[in-house]
Amino acid sequence: MNRWVTFNKYMMLGLQWMLLNIYWLIFTFLGGVILGFFPATIALLTMLANKSYKEQSARELFKSFWQVYKKHFLRGNRYAVIYYGIAYLIYWSSLTVLSNDLQILYPWLILLLIMFVAHLAYFFVFMATEHLSFWGHLSQPFMVMLVTPLETIGIVVTTVLWLIVLDFFVVLIPLFSANVIALCWLLLSQQALRKIKKKQEVMEG
Repeated sequence: MNRWVTFNKYMMLGLQWMLLNIYWLIFTFLGGVILGFFPATIALLTMLANKSYKEQSARELFKSFWQVYKKHFLRGNRYAVIYYGIAYLIYWSSLTVLSNDLQILYPWLILLLIMFVAHLAYFFVFMATEHLSFWGHLSQPFMVMLVTPLETIGIVVTTVLWLIVLDFFVVLIPLFSANVIALCWLLLSQQALRKIKKKQEVMEG
């Protein structure tokens, strides 16, 4: 009996976790993708970080997701302008480098892409978990990214690997896309913050 209760508990948790991905897709498209991506991703990570989704029904989960989405819609899109601008510059630079076969610049281009993905991941996690100033949300991820290189590499590798999996198994996208990547970002970011805190305690003690 206890095993059945445990199994049922994890099944419900899994269903709620999949619902988060469905809601992320709904609200991303609600904002026309471009305007919906940032607030929807912040809402997804907020729900994962405070673990409130574990005790909510589908209706309550939808309402909570909507509240966070609405709260961060304008603020999230202020940052979106910056990140979309940087992404466009990287895209334009990539086309220039590849079209002119500037192989000497390939490593720098790859490094730039890695830094962009890692910074974006940390940014989303901090938006969901930390109360920082406008510029703090941009500078703090950069600092963490440099101080904890293993976690930073882990974020990039897990993101790329799961995107490759989704490319092969498109059927997974509705249920296991953003929620998987977001969970990896959250866990690795929390590990990075624990490392930094431990280093600070050692220095102070």
